[in-house]
Amino acid sequence: MKCKFCGAEVELGKICEYCGSRAEKEYYHTQEVQKRKQERQPRKQRTAAQTYTVKKGDCLWNIAKSVYGSGTWCYELARKNNIKNPDLIYPGQVLEI
Repeated sequence: MKCKFCGAEVELGKICEYCGSRAEKEYYHTQEVQKRKQERQPRKQRTAAQTYTVKKGDCLWNIAKSVYGSGTWCYELARKNNIKNPDLIYPGQVLEI
């Protein structure tokens, strides 16, 4: 198979002679990677449109952590609410969860 990084021929699990990267199966078995991504879905499933009103001291990371179980979903919250700078939210702002 071809190295994901440089395109040279390399065997699965072996180190590429040209770039030094290891041919990990995660790079080549997309079904396994897709399965892992599906497992990372938020814990709480939404049934209806929910809202959250920002309070003083809140940040998107903590809001996402409390709602979805992981702070990394803060970028999804920012995208969903058309927030260009995730670091700038204001008390009283209503977020769609």
